[in-house]
Amino acid sequence: MELERIVSRRLHGQPLVLNLVTSSLRDHLSSHAPYKALLLSFHGPPGVGKNYISGMIAGALFEGGLQSPYVHYYSATRHFMHKDEEHIMQYKDKLHQEIPEKVQSCEHSLFIFDEMDKMAQNLIDTIKPFVDEIAHVDEIDFRKTVFLFLSNTAAEPIVDKALELRRNGVDRESFALKDFEQIIIKNALGEQPWCPNIRIEGLQGEAGGNYVKTETRADRPVYKHEKAEFYLFFDGSSWRVAVEQRDAASTLAVLEDKMMRPEESEKYWKVSRGGSWEEVPEIRITCRDAPPAGGPHVCTEIKKYPCIEKVTEEHTYTCYFFWTCTSPPTYRKATCSHTQYYCCDGFMQRDKECVKGTGFWQAELLSHNLVNHVVPFLPLEREHIELCARDVLLEKGLGHSITGAKLRQISDELSYLPKDGAIQYAVYGCRPVRSKVSMHIKL
Repeated sequence: MELERIVSRRLHGQPLVLNLVTSSLRDHLSSHAPYKALLLSFHGPPGVGKNYISGMIAGALFEGGLQSPYVHYYSATRHFMHKDEEHIMQYKDKLHQEIPEKVQSCEHSLFIFDEMDKMAQNLIDTIKPFVDEIAHVDEIDFRKTVFLFLSNTAAEPIVDKALELRRNGVDRESFALKDFEQIIIKNALGEQPWCPNIRIEGLQGEAGGNYVKTETRADRPVYKHEKAEFYLFFDGSSWRVAVEQRDAASTLAVLEDKMMRPEESEKYWKVSRGGSWEEVPEIRITCRDAPPAGGPHVCTEIKKYPCIEKVTEEHTYTCYFFWTCTSPPTYRKATCSHTQYYCCDGFMQRDKECVKGTGFWQAELLSHNLVNHVVPFLPLEREHIELCARDVLLEKGLGHSITGAKLRQISDELSYLPKDGAIQYAVYGCRPVRSKVSMHIKL
């Protein structure tokens, strides 16, 4: 495959990327009927090659590369910069129109979404159907399409893990993909963006009350009622409360249990009545360990819902010759409300605090198994910076001036961390190299 040759020659210091990206693209493009669109999610610090390899992929797939009419690039800070509801709706309409149009003209279209960590969370609702395991959306087949999501998410833990391995004497060519996959997933989903315990109110019968997170024999997370044999669980598509013995491994074989995220608890819930589902706004599910009111980055929302309230005006009257009776209380329809506390946009709950979160969009994709591969990009060390400088000099036709001393001079112009470490990485990767080379040429 031409892409493999190009990447191995021009992308430096990324042994985990080469095989994963080229093999997944090869398998996807060679299949006559892939089961879904290919979605690769690139993660890592700036300047390490995420955009660079995206351009290589575009060039390998289409003549003209990034300028091809079949390659479509979106930047969160350029194309989706506004976060207000009106603009979000415009962006959704734009994507919902453009993506099907482009795929209809070329089923192998390439979509690149850059700076995904800066994209508004609810835009993912528009993209999800196109990367899901659905044969057709609006009679258009998206299964041969390729999506690349680029972000700096998990950059810090990726750097920390790489430095840890290098300090322990592990060569980066020997790094294991699984070590970094779990770091990315944990960072995207958060250490605990989940409700540890849940309270259900407004549900008639014994099913209401407190639920405690527990695990089945198959190590699947579910919520069990504190007193009764009721379980709150995710069945793969929706949350359900049921009387079910959840510790049977055979029952769990077809289920996709997970813990509930705080933002999921804010939805309106439905109950099954007479064979159909009815929305019941008075049912409330809250994280029992919700963030405290007035805490940093804690937002509030007053939710209103229809309810019945008791009319307290009562009077007595003579109902029999010797008896005095009291009129029974009456009830009337009303609007009730309750205040819900949750972490503001861009923050996730960890214990009872709201901390900066960068992976909500990944959490949505990962929890539904829509990402084919998370691809870790490692921080670059000095030797890789020198290789980048060599490439720029060759590109400028200055191969005759390449010496070890010259490359060292250029690499010395960059910033490295940790400052006192035997193993250091370039803070901005190879991004500043081109300007540094130009500066040295003028000297």
